Amino acid sequence: MNFFNRDEVLLEKLMGRRICPHCNKGFNVAEINTEDGYMMTPLLPKYDVEYCDEHLDIPTKLIRRKDDREDIIMERLNLYKEKTLPILEYYHDHEHTVVIDLETKKGKADYPILK
Repeated sequence: MNFFNRDEVLLEKLMGRRICPHCNKGFNVAEINTEDGYMMTPLLPKYDVEYCDEHLDIPTKLIRRKDDREDIIMERLNLYKEKTLPILEYYHDHEHTVVIDLETKKGKADYPILK
């Protein structure tokens, strides 16, 4: 299974990631809504956008990972295109291999498609 999105969508979602430094629970503040059908809602805590909802007794402020910066994300995307895409193309061209491409435009709402 090959999941893919446009680079600008990946960039926005990756830069929107937040984690709890205490329990490592992940969230995402980015909301994607494009004319061509990308509709990904943010994955936010229940009570306060800035704090993990697992630690109501001890407020734990969410943080951004150090590698969720545009320059690092673009470097990883370029590395993917350089090193991984040729392998994927090989399997696409190989008659005995089935590669299923899925452009996940709805985020978590695309999960039922996988089942």
